[in-house]
Amino acid sequence: MSLAGQTPGQASTANSLLLITFTDILAGLIGEQLTTRILRSAWGNDASDRAGKEFKNE
Repeated sequence: MSLAGQTPGQASTANSLLLITFTDILAGLIGEQLTTRILRSAWGNDASDRAGKEFKNE
């Protein structure tokens, strides 16, 4: 579905769910440690905090 027609709150929630789903799938495919390393290289030190919360949703 398109996020363009959604309210900012709905778009934010959908964006968060998409990110969680992506990181969960990536961790399942290549492992949590490598996923965290990749995310840390993309996001900096915030990646470990974000990834830790997201992996707990599995």
